[in-house]
Amino acid sequence: MKFKDLGKIKADVAGMFASTLCLLHCLAAPLFLALQTGLQSAYHGVEFFSTAEAHSHVHGQQELHHHDTASTWLVHWHMLDYAFIVFALIAIYFATRHSQAKRLSTLLWMMGLLFSAALLLEHQIPAFTYVGYFASLMLIILHLLHWQAEKKAQQVCKVQTPPC
Repeated sequence: MKFKDLGKIKADVAGMFASTLCLLHCLAAPLFLALQTGLQSAYHGVEFFSTAEAHSHVHGQQELHHHDTASTWLVHWHMLDYAFIVFALIAIYFATRHSQAKRLSTLLWMMGLLFSAALLLEHQIPAFTYVGYFASLMLIILHLLHWQAEKKAQQVCKVQTPPC
C-alpha cells in the first residue's frame, strides 16, 4: 500500500469520525443546555425553559449575557461548529485529492459545502439546522462509501501487471 493511499483511508476514517461527532454535538446541545438549566433552577431558582428554547439559545437566536455561566458554555459549545467545518473540509480535501472515485469525491465536496453553508446560515434561517443534520449524515455515508471504493481500487491495483 502506498503512503498516499494510506492517507486517503485515514482521511475518510477521520471524516466519518468527525461527522459522527458533529451530528452527536448538534443533537446533544439542546439536551445538555436543558439539563444544565434544569440543574441551575433546582439549586439557584433559575427559570427552566424547554429544549426548543435551549436549541434557539445554542444557535444564537437569543441574546447571550456574558455574566451567565450557561451563556458562556453556549459560546464555547457553538465554537465547535466552526471547528467541525474546518475539520470536515480538511478531511474531504485529503480523502479526495488523489481519489479514483471521482463521483464520490464530487459528492463529498458538495455535501461538505452544504454542511458548511448550513452551519453558517442556521442563525438566520433555523431550517438550516436540519439541513446541517442531513449533510452531516450524508458526509458519514459518503466517507464510508469512498473508503470502500478506495480499498477496492487498491485491491484491483495490486492484481494488475504492472501495478498502478
